[in-house]
Amino acid sequence: MCPNDLGGIPSITTPPAPPVIWILYSKPGCHLCEGLLEKLLGIPNVAATLTVRDITTQPDWWQRFAYEIPVLAFQVHGDPERIVPRLSPRDSQARIAQILATHLSSHLAKMKPI
Repeated sequence: MCPNDLGGIPSITTPPAPPVIWILYSKPGCHLCEGLLEKLLGIPNVAATLTVRDITTQPDWWQRFAYEIPVLAFQVHGDPERIVPRLSPRDSQARIAQILATHLSSHLAKMKPI
């Protein structure tokens, strides 16, 4: 706690949120992937750190996700990737933002402080 300019009333400073990387596993010609990507790019906190991975470029990605794409994952502080449960193509951009915030908040709540 530190005093602020309001007569010495202490304020609480919160540490910055840990960096989050969002990862979309996709492949060329996947219309579901393109639709999800369009929605994700409209969510500023996601779009800023979104990486799209073409599963056709890595055999291990292909083996893991060939029949599952689009797959969305996130990674915090270099921890292992966390897969987000499958999103419906009918979900609105606002609904997707809400779902992602919920999953990220849940994960961050379980993390030990640095």
